[in-house]
Amino acid sequence: MLNVFPGLLLPFLAPTILRVVIGLVFIGLGIRTWRHAQRLANVEVPVVGSRAWVPYLAAFFEITLGLMFIAGWYTQVAALIGALGTIKYAVYYKWWPHMLEKFYPISPLAAGLMGAICFSLLISGAGAFARDLPL
Repeated sequence: MLNVFPGLLLPFLAPTILRVVIGLVFIGLGIRTWRHAQRLANVEVPVVGSRAWVPYLAAFFEITLGLMFIAGWYTQVAALIGALGTIKYAVYYKWWPHMLEKFYPISPLAAGLMGAICFSLLISGAGAFARDLPL
C-alpha cells in the first residue's frame, strides 16, 4: 500500500498515544468527580439512591482506570471497563440529562470518542511501553 509519508509509519506507537490520552481524560474526570463528591452525594442516583459513598467510589474507579491506561497494566481489561463506562454517559444523556449538565463537563460527542478510543484499544492492544504480557 502506498503512503504519502512512509517514514511516519510507527504502528506500535499509535495505541500508546491513544492509551495515554484516554488515561489522562479518565484521571481528569475522576479528579472532577472527587472534588464535587459532596455536591454529588446529595443527588438522587438512579438505582442506587442517595448515598454519600457513590461519588467517591466512582472517582476512585475513574482515577484507577486512568492510571491503568497510562501505565499499560491490563490495557484490554481497562479498555473494556472504560467502554462500558462510557455507555453510562449515553444512558444518562438519554434519561437523566440534568445530572450530567450540572456535574460533568463532557458532551455526548466526547463520550462517544472516549468509547471509540476504548474499543480501539480493546482490539489493537496496549502498544509500546506497556506493562502487559505479550502473547
